[in-house]
Amino acid sequence: MKLLKSLYIIGFAFASCQNIDTSKKNTVSTLLKSESSDSINYPSIPQNDSFPVGEIINEKGLLKEIEDSSYPFFNLVIEFPERKSEESFNLNIEEVKGLNQGKLIKLKSKYINFSYTSEITNALLDIQVKGSSIFGTDVIALNDETNKVTGILGGAEEITSGDLPGKVIITNKKGDVFKFSFYITDGMVLQNGKTVTAFFEERTINEIKSLSQIKN
Repeated sequence: MKLLKSLYIIGFAFASCQNIDTSKKNTVSTLLKSESSDSINYPSIPQNDSFPVGEIINEKGLLKEIEDSSYPFFNLVIEFPERKSEESFNLNIEEVKGLNQGKLIKLKSKYINFSYTSEITNALLDIQVKGSSIFGTDVIALNDETNKVTGILGGAEEITSGDLPGKVIITNKKGDVFKFSFYITDGMVLQNGKTVTAFFEERTINEIKSLSQIKN
């Protein structure tokens, strides 16, 4: 009888060990399957839908229009016949080596190679205090693309005297900072450090970095 009990106990222990090992194997197998399943949720090749801010982009197109925006700045309209589209680009002629106004004018209606950077900036339209524009203009007509922020105006300590616009900021109650490039006026200087309401739009700015004619 004792012998049978001993054999029963040994058999039960062996069976229990098998169940523990099987449970461990099942757990490991589940984890491996889970890890494998998770890994396929991530693309092996990241999608790149746009160029990173500040990256140089190389293109070629037809220089269709040249508009003087007060030297040394010009606005260029470049056409891409193959894509049946055109785009506006800003040019600071003094930043492009070997280029001057005479050479630029001669490039009109010619195909060019060029490089540029592209970024989204806040274009300041108006600043108001108690519903009135500090620029002395009529209240702007709002549309779906117009944004508004109310906060403390900063960076407008003095009127812009050079060719380049000044840099001003508006900080709202949450501490969010909105940056603008703008020629600072005396009205802005008077409101510096005070609460104002600014109206602006997000715009894509394309800056030409190099430019040359495509030679046949």
